[in-house]
Amino acid sequence: MGSMFGMKRLGVVIALLLFVAGCDDKSNVFIALDSDFLTFRSWPVVMLGSEPLAGHPPGPRFGYLNHKAPKGAKEYPVGTIIVKAIEPPGVPDTSWEIFAMAKRGGNFNAEGAKNWEFFRLKILGDTPHIVTRGLTAADPDDGGGGYFDQLGNDFIDMCNGCHGTQASAATDHVLSPLLQLGM
Repeated sequence: MGSMFGMKRLGVVIALLLFVAGCDDKSNVFIALDSDFLTFRSWPVVMLGSEPLAGHPPGPRFGYLNHKAPKGAKEYPVGTIIVKAIEPPGVPDTSWEIFAMAKRGGNFNAEGAKNWEFFRLKILGDTPHIVTRGLTAADPDDGGGGYFDQLGNDFIDMCNGCHGTQASAATDHVLSPLLQLGM
């Protein structure tokens, strides 16, 4: 009898996890956790520039990629993580602005940057932690707002506004040419 109850409870837990994942196809899904970002500072890195970029704070931006896509791939594989850190000189990493996207798969974000989930990270001590995640990278500590362009548009709440366009689909929703497929 206890075994039957345990099986039902396990079934409920599995069903709940699948529901929370928010994906249509559960066969190839990656759910990024804090542990997946632990070593991002040791991944291959490229300087992305320091000119003003809509939706992001000013300062030198660096892109970290956990692994390259296979040669000739049309999109990054599920499990790919791209981290973009704004790293002003002389500023400790605990004060960096850090954004990320993880290739989640399962048809997640089907109406935007298909299969990508967005993140804000913070370094606490020496360890990166997920602050927010989902279809946007809005930070609850800034009142739900973010960084504004000259017209007052709040881009940080709209990751899909840039990454989720039809035009960006051609580059698997990765906007920086230095991080796009084949680089």
